Amino acid sequence: MKKRSFIISVLITALVSSCGGSGEKVSTVMDKSNIQECEGSFSTSLSKFEIIPLETNDDCLIGEIDVIKKRNGRYYIQSARKTLLVFEEDGRFVMQVGRIGGGPGEYEILSDIDVDDHYIYLLSFNKLLVYGLDGSYQKTISLKQNVRTIRKVKDGFLVMLNTPVGENYLGYMDENGEVKLSELKKTKQLRLVRPVSWSRLDDHTFAYQKSYSNNLYCFDEIRKEFYEMDMVNDAEAMTLNDFEEIDTKGLKLTEISRLMFDGLASSVNQLVVGGMKDGNMYLYQYGVDGARVFDTSEVEDNVTYSQWAFLKNIGSCDSDDDCLFTYMETNVLQEAFEKGDVMDKHPYSLLKEVDEENNPVILRYRFR
Repeated sequence: MKKRSFIISVLITALVSSCGGSGEKVSTVMDKSNIQECEGSFSTSLSKFEIIPLETNDDCLIGEIDVIKKRNGRYYIQSARKTLLVFEEDGRFVMQVGRIGGGPGEYEILSDIDVDDHYIYLLSFNKLLVYGLDGSYQKTISLKQNVRTIRKVKDGFLVMLNTPVGENYLGYMDENGEVKLSELKKTKQLRLVRPVSWSRLDDHTFAYQKSYSNNLYCFDEIRKEFYEMDMVNDAEAMTLNDFEEIDTKGLKLTEISRLMFDGLASSVNQLVVGGMKDGNMYLYQYGVDGARVFDTSEVEDNVTYSQWAFLKNIGSCDSDDDCLFTYMETNVLQEAFEKGDVMDKHPYSLLKEVDEENNPVILRYRFR
């Protein structure tokens, strides 16, 4: 059994015993009174940190990354290039999946991607293309509704739907393309137009964070039900309803004094989420040893100088990988070197000679 099952076993017990139906709030992920505040830079909390340059050649130029996912020991990258590129864990280029066009196994543009143990799924407007893990085209599933994002779950997909009148919903779609459940009609506060990302809470539970709030929307792939919970039982944490007041006042995110969250991600044995309060950056880690919070506002001797980009781009791993990952474009690294933001003792100093035209680098790390 995966360690992830143990991480939130208390939560799952609560869900099974008290979840009466879709939309019912049942618990929180973290208990504020039990969160350990950790001193020192974020990098001191890591037992492993790797920098993995992605291979660069004319067949695999990436450009700006739209989606990156790690599945089955490989990185799957959807970028401004408009095709899906696959790289090994060590950064070697493997293949391009499908090609641009209107024929069988071709797509005009990619909306989203996902991968499970058997297939690669590419979403393109009103169709879902299915490929083998070797890149071979298998079939196309026609979609009756405009699906914007996908997340593979047992017997189907979690999706974001867009209606002809411009309303967005989250929903569950079966493997034949039929939408069986739809929830969370778009509101001004919900902001479903931002990227929809689902992270695993355990072997059969997924969580989506509503905007930058403390509120999570969860899906149980066995019970085929949606329900709600909070990130932490903290009165200072922003709720979805609080964003109406923020919009009215026209405040910027950095001007908000209450605790916001962004960047929820998971590995096989931990959950990680970025937080911001009074302009300071924090990183919350929840695992088998409880919950910890790191103040990542200081850049010296830290894993990354670009805190906000780091917290927003944390990647989840669905397999037995116990590491999380993020990425950074090489031109951004070069700018940091020129400004002196990256010191010799910083791990990024290993990349001083990297060409700014190269593909991005993967940053892979594990907590102690």
